[in-house]
Amino acid sequence: MTWKKWKTTKNRYKQLKNRGVREFWAIRAGGTSKGVWRISASPPLHKALNNDYLDKAGLVSFLKQYELRRT
Repeated sequence: MTWKKWKTTKNRYKQLKNRGVREFWAIRAGGTSKGVWRISASPPLHKALNNDYLDKAGLVSFLKQYELRRT
């Protein structure tokens, strides 16, 4: 979802750099023509959109949901 919001190559590059991805990988990932599903498994996106980022965005992890239901 976040990747699709960034839309342009320039914006994707900028957002990846702001989130700590090295320049080489930000250029490669930001300029890719691969689809959302394919790019979601890439290391640059895993670094940029990690669990801390998702927690701050207000999303609850599957593990936390599972633990809440199992206890």
